[in-house]
Amino acid sequence: MGKESSNKVVEKCIEMADAFLESPKGKQILKGAGKGSVIGTVLGGITGLLTGDLLQSLATGAVAGAATGATSEAISPNRLKQAYVNRCLAKNGYEVIGWD
Repeated sequence: MGKESSNKVVEKCIEMADAFLESPKGKQILKGAGKGSVIGTVLGGITGLLTGDLLQSLATGAVAGAATGATSEAISPNRLKQAYVNRCLAKNGYEVIGWD
């Protein structure tokens, strides 16, 4: 892919992430997702929406989130946005190695 095509995919993923952050579900997560399993389930759900395997991704995300023992605080908007964009880009064949 060329630079222009790549930039369009990145922009689209960012737009989708911004829309998710403004959605009722996104706002609920940002207010206090709480337990690691909830955060994992949400991130798994994002993966499931992108990959088409929602149930498996939800289960895997819940287990992974519980195993990492995330804090009881809400997930930050930047962290949630980065996770969403990373998953979106991965679905489109990109591998994110860092953020500016």
